[in-house]
Amino acid sequence: MYSIVFAFVVSTLALIITAPSLSLKFVANAGSIAEEVLSAIRTTQAFGSQHVLAELFNGDIAQSRVVDTKAAAWLAGSVSVFFFVLYGSYGLCEWHASRYSRLSAY
Repeated sequence: MYSIVFAFVVSTLALIITAPSLSLKFVANAGSIAEEVLSAIRTTQAFGSQHVLAELFNGDIAQSRVVDTKAAAWLAGSVSVFFFVLYGSYGLCEWHASRYSRLSAY
C-alpha cells in the first residue's frame, strides 16, 4: 500500500516541479508586454492599442494562474492521499490492537 502511495506522490512530483518554470515563462512574457507598453506609452496612446495590449497581458497572467492552480491542486491531493494512508494505517493498528486486547483471556 505504501508503495502505491509513494508512486502516486512521485508521479505528481514531475508536475509540481515543472509548473513553476512554466508559470514564470507566462509571467515573463506578460512583463515584456508591460515593459514594451510603458517604454512606448505615447505610441500606445496615439494608436489606441492599450486595450489590445491589456488583453495580451491579462491572457498571459490568466495562463500563469491556471498553471499555478493546477499545480496547487495536485500538490494538495498528493499530500492528502499520503496523510490519509499514514493516519489510516495508524487507526487500523489501534483498532486491531484494541480488538486483540478485548479478545484476550488475560
